[in-house]
Amino acid sequence: MGLVLPQQIEIQVAVNMAKYYENLGYEIPKKYNKRDHKWVYDRNATMKVDVRDLKPSSNLLVECECDICKEREKIPKSEYTRINGYVSKYGYDYLCLDCKFDVMPTAKLNVGTFKDNKEKIQKFLVRKLKSYVESNGYPQNKKLAFKPKNKMPTLRMYEEYLDGDLVDWLELCGYKLSNEEKYEMRTRGGQNKNYTKDDCISIIMNMQKHLDRPLEYKDFKYPTPDTLGVTHIKKYWGSVNKMKKELGLEIVQENMMDKQLTKDDFDKEVHYIVNFIKFDGRNFITTREINENSDWMSYGTLDRTCKKYYNIGLVQHLSSFGISFEKQGNGINYDFEDGEHVTSQFEYMFSRYLKEHGFKYQIDYFRDVKYSTFIEDYNGNMNCDYVIHNDNKIIYIEIAGIIAGYKTWYYENKVISYSKSKEQYRIKLLEKETMLKNANLHYYILFPCDLTNNNFQNILFNDNLDLKNKIESFYKNNIDWNKVRSIGELDYSQNVIRDFKKYSEKQKEAV
Repeated sequence: MGLVLPQQIEIQVAVNMAKYYENLGYEIPKKYNKRDHKWVYDRNATMKVDVRDLKPSSNLLVECECDICKEREKIPKSEYTRINGYVSKYGYDYLCLDCKFDVMPTAKLNVGTFKDNKEKIQKFLVRKLKSYVESNGYPQNKKLAFKPKNKMPTLRMYEEYLDGDLVDWLELCGYKLSNEEKYEMRTRGGQNKNYTKDDCISIIMNMQKHLDRPLEYKDFKYPTPDTLGVTHIKKYWGSVNKMKKELGLEIVQENMMDKQLTKDDFDKEVHYIVNFIKFDGRNFITTREINENSDWMSYGTLDRTCKKYYNIGLVQHLSSFGISFEKQGNGINYDFEDGEHVTSQFEYMFSRYLKEHGFKYQIDYFRDVKYSTFIEDYNGNMNCDYVIHNDNKIIYIEIAGIIAGYKTWYYENKVISYSKSKEQYRIKLLEKETMLKNANLHYYILFPCDLTNNNFQNILFNDNLDLKNKIESFYKNNIDWNKVRSIGELDYSQNVIRDFKKYSEKQKEAV
């Protein structure tokens, strides 16, 4: 079926798009301009259009139906256009990802509505593995099982998006494996099950030889044909430290904090973290945020303690409280109640401010809008982060979180030679700004250091050239984003700049 028909969508027609709809036969709402004594397009009026008349590159949501499973979902028109272009070669108008993968087993996952949405991709991988097991039983050989011919994503996809190994993936599917089954899978059929103590010593010494650090417990957790498992360590020595003592290997000091954290202490710590997150009005957290908070135990300590008392990792434990977990960096995956999806804490800050001040998503402001929809003679795929309709003005916003520490480099047009991806982003951002400037549009390039409530307010309600110049010339680095989250906003009067001199002194004292 593809697009569900008949289907209309209510839109607010931008001036640069009015001619497009007029040429299709639509009557565009107008109002009389007393100053210029003429009729002009009414920017605040709305009108209904047939979804088929939306531009192929439009980001407005349209309802589609999968030709195979008949499931319906709402996706951007641009995404429908992209999918239709691929599946039409196979005689379909639209396919959901599951069905598309069955028809096109080599299809990419990190695209469209799955783009940078790790949680969605993970759920899809789990569904496919569960379907395979229901038909074929547990995979006996990963390299043979994880093949497109079996309607399975590749092993590389699983290793990229899911933590752990095959045992962990099967447990995500809800299967309960015995210790014997786990061992069989992790040792490829238990081929190294009958090693003698001398065999084990030889393997251990070889493992140590190929590491530039002392052996740790984790090195024996997932054995391979060339390494040893914990079972053999316990069989011949009882513990890793006893083994290392006998073989004269360096013993890593035990973490005394782990020993001191009782179950009651751990539960209190988790509840404190959960309450902190929910008080902030969100449902996500990162390892960096946990590790940088001096009031909390480190992520590693909490994760090990969680496994000790609950037999699950911290990620799974926090999910039971409705908290999603992002492991590193500033990346997040968060959905507001109105359906808006953000993938960085900087987008989250800006979108939350808009909502708190009465701006409605998909009505007053739009996300990831194609430049081709408002820049003439541009047919590329670059998107604008925010397009805000405020009174009779449209403001275009780009948030440069990826090059957070390179604001001066950007305005001095310096090449970021240390990172290919950051340099590519810098070049694209310059292209975007050139288009915005040449089209005489109101726009702001906001770096993370610019994301203050005062700047937000002035941009929305006091937009002027002096403000733009002031923002562009301002620069701060080493912001403590963990403290920013605890305050609720980026406020420089609250001492949110890290003192790295003090940090270095503490590090030296620790050594």
